[in-house]
Amino acid sequence: MKKTLLFKQLVLAAVLAVPLAGNGQRLLEDNFNYADGAFTAQNGWEIPNSGNALNVVSTPQLAYANYQEEGIGKSLQLGKSGQDIIKGFTAQTIGSIYAALLVNFSEVQSPFEQSGEYFLHLGESSLSSYFGGRAFAKQSSDGTKMHFGVSKVSTGASAEWTTTEYALNETHLVVVKYTIAAGAGNDEVALFIDPTSTTEPTPDAVSSDNSKDDLVDIGAVGIRQGTSTRTPLGYVGALRVSTTWAGLFNGEGEEPEPSEEPKITLDKTYVMVQEEGEYNVYIGREYPFTLNLKAANLTGDVTVSIKGTSNGQLTTSTPTVSKEDAEVGTDIPFVLKPNTTDWDYAGDSIFISTDGLETLGIPVYWQTYDLIEASNIQTLRSERAKLTEDEAYMTAFVITGEVLVSHAYEDNGDKTIYVQDATGGLKIVGKWGSITTDYAVGDKLANILMMTEDYSGIYGVPTKDFGAPVSSGNEVTPATLTLAELATNAARYNGCLVKVEDVTFEMKTNETGIVTEGKFGDEDLFISIKQGDNSATINELPGADFIGKDVPESARSIIGISTSAAGTAVAPRNLADIDADFDSGEDPGTDPDPDEPGNEVEVGDNLFLDPSFENGRSSILGVSFDDWSVTGGALENTLVTDGETALRITGSGNAKIGQEISALAHTFTTGEAYALTINYYVVKTQGDNDIQMNCTWGGVDVEAYDTAPLTQGFTGAVGTWESKRVRVVVPTGRQMRFQFGLKVPKGAEVIFDNFSFRKLEAITTGIATPTDNGLVAWSEGGVLYLGSDRVQMVNVYSLNGVLVNRANLSAGVNTLALPAGAYLLQGGNGVQKVLVK
Repeated sequence: MKKTLLFKQLVLAAVLAVPLAGNGQRLLEDNFNYADGAFTAQNGWEIPNSGNALNVVSTPQLAYANYQEEGIGKSLQLGKSGQDIIKGFTAQTIGSIYAALLVNFSEVQSPFEQSGEYFLHLGESSLSSYFGGRAFAKQSSDGTKMHFGVSKVSTGASAEWTTTEYALNETHLVVVKYTIAAGAGNDEVALFIDPTSTTEPTPDAVSSDNSKDDLVDIGAVGIRQGTSTRTPLGYVGALRVSTTWAGLFNGEGEEPEPSEEPKITLDKTYVMVQEEGEYNVYIGREYPFTLNLKAANLTGDVTVSIKGTSNGQLTTSTPTVSKEDAEVGTDIPFVLKPNTTDWDYAGDSIFISTDGLETLGIPVYWQTYDLIEASNIQTLRSERAKLTEDEAYMTAFVITGEVLVSHAYEDNGDKTIYVQDATGGLKIVGKWGSITTDYAVGDKLANILMMTEDYSGIYGVPTKDFGAPVSSGNEVTPATLTLAELATNAARYNGCLVKVEDVTFEMKTNETGIVTEGKFGDEDLFISIKQGDNSATINELPGADFIGKDVPESARSIIGISTSAAGTAVAPRNLADIDADFDSGEDPGTDPDPDEPGNEVEVGDNLFLDPSFENGRSSILGVSFDDWSVTGGALENTLVTDGETALRITGSGNAKIGQEISALAHTFTTGEAYALTINYYVVKTQGDNDIQMNCTWGGVDVEAYDTAPLTQGFTGAVGTWESKRVRVVVPTGRQMRFQFGLKVPKGAEVIFDNFSFRKLEAITTGIATPTDNGLVAWSEGGVLYLGSDRVQMVNVYSLNGVLVNRANLSAGVNTLALPAGAYLLQGGNGVQKVLVK
């Protein structure tokens, strides 16, 4: 599952949250003593939107008796529309919070009969757009003066307004009070205009609008310029936020707490309840946690209560802590037992109170998924089919039985495995790095927990790594079927390892139809196998070592994963899965020379900055990046291959994307090879060459080089993700840099995601002896023998770097069952190449 905005908000809330004090305190004060001119993000202020900036001005210097003296601070000038500013402070979860601001408006644009415009607001510590305690202004009935208004959470349509009219071009003190009350839907907001006493007076307007939920906490304050036709125009200054009325005024709210007053200290300022290693919790499971309480100078016991908005999901067995236990320190136990799923997140508050001390509030957060236990893969599929997509989004599954890994590979940093049992198969994609263990064919797993997604078929998405296998080295036997049987039993064998015998190959291209020659991996070649009147597409999974091999005319058998819900696609895992006579005369599994171009492996870091387009920002011209140059682009959040964002380019004459890999950031050496990989999804085609690549090498004294791989046009099937991989060689020159560019012509629309540009290197191999390597390997009768001089772990890779097996060796001779083929054996003090026949 994607990590939602919720968790970013909760982390920020946690940073801002600290224990509430037992007396009033000033939480924020800002006199805007910044450089004159456009206000910039500084001193903790954030600017959440674009437009005209607020201006810092030295005059007028607003003042108000007992609040702000003459000649202190500067003012912010409000314009007709533009940027707003917001700043966080210590989050409060109970009690009253006061925000005060001096205003001097020369014009209020909203007519008396309209809903006005707000210029000051409080908000949650997440700094989201869920604001509360908004202060408004609009014209008086004759347009010569103004009314102030206040709204609890909604807009000006539900605001409560002052009956008094206030003069323009005069300085007024505006105070907003937000009171967080125990229970749900009962918070209240009050407005005070021009108070004359440091003792809290009767409010001029009160709002208890319950059209939206109460705020979770109060931890931010903002100043707004509003819309061009309604915002009040003029100056504001001397902003203060306090937990008491007196704390707003000069000389008040900052007295230290007397040591003899009651005091409570807690070890947590918030609680985020999670399944171990995850971001969520599951219905029906219990999640215990504690708060450690230490108190001093108490006059009575401590009461522990829960606000109650979670409908009994959060409970405590200790509603009262004795004075004696509290003063020596004690743990208060709590249990969360979720009973409903939550689309965004759930929350509640724990209240700690005692005589003589303001109530302390501790927010508790969690996100709940339903959990369905399935004994096998077929049960998981059938239970998932009963859910709506909305229900499936909030439901996790655990397969309680054992499953066997039939294939494992890594693609763009995410590990993918196929698993199967006696009832079916399933693809599991470790998005966002959730799978960290290097699983191998023959590993057996149990009690695996995952979410599911449906994109061209159901697949699993783990919420965390599955951990170590139950066992390894188990045999994975494919089901031998005809293509007709595979199509008839498609649901049963979807995701399973199958074997189809006596097939012929057929190759087609979009341009010429059926062709007689081609290689696996050719991007414009569609390969299928035929058996009588039945056929199935050959899918090429990432890392397959037969890529680049000539397609044979026929095969005695093909083993592969059934990757179609209709039973019409088979994906061989490696060359050894294709039992055929190849035109090159090589047997299945013949060891290619890793020093030959195309047989290298990718190493090192991706040289592209922001390769998955996660940091785009909307702008007037579409979308902008710190690292990419983009024309005609928009952010795409639905069709993505990595992270949460992709880039959609709509061709309109000059739609393009580019980035330079600078010589200042990376040193290129003549003759080095690099792999350029582009993931793309054609939304709309203009017939041909929907993507036009134009890449160049630049530098000093650059000699001529082969431009063909870097300047070409290509397209793909509409409505499917595809990859373009190009091998690039650094030409002769100095201070070399690589200029990457793609153009989408008019009439086409393409989504791009997860680009990479990585160095290619040949793998150093060679048979070593036990005396210098501690490990020797040889093959006899289809069995790999491993002689080791000690106990050690060995990893077995295909020639393109995909882990296919792992074994713990004992000292002496060990055996390992592997399909026929060529492998790289990592163990002892290096890497050696082995051939199993």
